[in-house]
Amino acid sequence: MQSFGFNHFGDATVFETIEQPTPTLSPIRVLLDVAGFALNPYDAALRRGEHAVDRPLAFPIVPGTDVIGTIRAVGEQVTDYEVGDLVVGHSNLGAYAEQVALSHNKIAKVPKCQLTHR
Repeated sequence: MQSFGFNHFGDATVFETIEQPTPTLSPIRVLLDVAGFALNPYDAALRRGEHAVDRPLAFPIVPGTDVIGTIRAVGEQVTDYEVGDLVVGHSNLGAYAEQVALSHNKIAKVPKCQLTHR
């Protein structure tokens, strides 16, 4: 699986494509096919190394906490979501990837509606 991250701190040019294994599904998690993720100020600060003391992480780092995607698989204890549901969620990093595994209590279904602009 491909993800987008960095192997050292710096400006935006440190980002690179990183090959990672597909996230592991646990009984209370869902596996999402990522459709999009937010670019947050926290992620930029993380990339610059501003959280290196209070949140030590090992490289490579794949940022991203806010994500939207379609559920590909559900853990055996997940009963409120099913494959194919479009959801938004919060991860503990790792959303800049093709797939991410999230706890079922960190996601919410996207309502089926149609927005129009005038």
